[in-house]
Amino acid sequence: MLAERYTQLACAAVVFGHHGGLPDLERLRDELHKGRPGGSEAARVQEAIRAVEGIVPEMHRSSRIALPGWLLDLPRREQGLGLDLLVRMLFSCVVDADYLDTSAHFEGAAVRVGERADMAALVERYEARRKRYLAGRESSPVDALRQSVYERACAAAAGEPGVYVLQVPTGGAKTMAAGAFALRHAARHGKRRVVLAVPFIWVTEQNAAVYRDLLDPEDAGGATAVVLEHHSAVDLDVEEAGFGELAEEQREALRQRARTAKLAAENWDAPFVVTTTVRLFESLFSHKPSQMRRLHNLAGSVIVLDEVQALPDRLLAPILSGLRGLVDHFGATVLLVSATQPSFWELSAWKGLERKAVIDNPAALFDALRRVEYEWRTGQEVTLESIARETATHPQVLTVVGTTRDAARFHRHLQAASAQGVVLHLSTRMTSAHRREVIAQIRALLGRGEPVQVVSTNLIEAGVDVDFPRLYRAWAPPESLQQAAGRCNRDGRLPSGTVIVFDPADGGRPRSDEYRPAVQTGEQFFGRHPLRAGRVRRAAPVLRAAIFVPFVPSGREPAGGAGSAHPEAAARP
Repeated sequence: MLAERYTQLACAAVVFGHHGGLPDLERLRDELHKGRPGGSEAARVQEAIRAVEGIVPEMHRSSRIALPGWLLDLPRREQGLGLDLLVRMLFSCVVDADYLDTSAHFEGAAVRVGERADMAALVERYEARRKRYLAGRESSPVDALRQSVYERACAAAAGEPGVYVLQVPTGGAKTMAAGAFALRHAARHGKRRVVLAVPFIWVTEQNAAVYRDLLDPEDAGGATAVVLEHHSAVDLDVEEAGFGELAEEQREALRQRARTAKLAAENWDAPFVVTTTVRLFESLFSHKPSQMRRLHNLAGSVIVLDEVQALPDRLLAPILSGLRGLVDHFGATVLLVSATQPSFWELSAWKGLERKAVIDNPAALFDALRRVEYEWRTGQEVTLESIARETATHPQVLTVVGTTRDAARFHRHLQAASAQGVVLHLSTRMTSAHRREVIAQIRALLGRGEPVQVVSTNLIEAGVDVDFPRLYRAWAPPESLQQAAGRCNRDGRLPSGTVIVFDPADGGRPRSDEYRPAVQTGEQFFGRHPLRAGRVRRAAPVLRAAIFVPFVPSGREPAGGAGSAHPEAAARP
């Protein structure tokens, strides 16, 4: 009642919903009506006010609390969205404070809030660990280009807060460059934390492992971890059975570290958070206290969206609007990372928003990192079995298909046709531990130069660091074709790798409202015989996995420029 009296109706929702969740305004009006004179709850409301005003008399005010100036300065049509984000931030602050205070009360301890990280010190640690990592790995012909990407990301971090784009070809070391940008930008501008979100759990796990190696204290016992990995596949409960012969002091240090990690996972009060985009946008758009209590910790943060091309099309309008609100009004910086950047600035939510490029001439970088040539297999005679027979003749080959059912069928065909090497299968139906085990086995076999033939769903085409000389990809949206191609000749050790795009007559495709129009739009511009080839026949003689125009599966044409090249040219001499 008092929040509504002195502020706004929407602010009353913060108080009313801080246990059960944000209510819709219709319900809130009904509840407020009960508390007004003559209402069923009026007497109890006045009793509560009298009980508290003697202790906190300042809760009564002579005037209403003004809304922030930035909200009033927004165009009228945008003020509703601005108020919604403000209320969500307030709700997050109240809910998190309530959780922390209640926990401290029952534990008989002080409220535990994480210390502010020394971002400059983390930058130094990151640099030293990266140099050590690079010194211990085999060099690659593309290392100089990767170093150039890294240095340009470090330089761009000095720029003013806003929305940045890191467009780098697959295999261009985006993960390390993105982390360096985020930490340096945070140190330069006083940001409180880095939140890195990835659409796929298997990539999240891989990225978290990389950043832990670069940032976590080497003393795994008592020191507080820097990197918090938070998604549905993470188990934050400590298994004391694995303590072995550790002394009790060491056991207690590990227990304390686990407790700290669990608390940080509840509100993301950690210096470097690696999570999924689902968790990130749950925090922004949910109405539940347990999910929203993380939201206020996005303020003053660097938010890195990796593999940004995988954001769901149907949710782009609210996602982009929410991100812009965080940047414009709550001190966040957003970095969009992908080899195949979508054209978000063509959408109304980002009209007028400055686009800050980390790589100012990505076309030249893509051209320098050309590593594969495309071939095409089309027609009714092309089937999963015929492609399996073809792949069986190559000692090291990766095939990516559209569905888990196709992956299982192709695996059986490949086993029947193969006479050499190990035949392996990867699928989203596998547990995360099983996937990690198989990917490690693939890398080991490739590293030793031994025969290995792999079939996978699209889980392998984003963020998984493997390097095959030959790759087959079932027809998919263009950005998926190029993401898959990034697993072929990844380190540039061959003059050129070979990517075969095939369209099996008996193959399946994911059933989603977004996938079908994405494929249909892609067919207008890409393939052996694109439906609108006349527009793009100015392409270079051979398209390799290099230059890619932002692809928007909404029916609009992609922008021109370097991206006008298309794979159809690979079919010509």
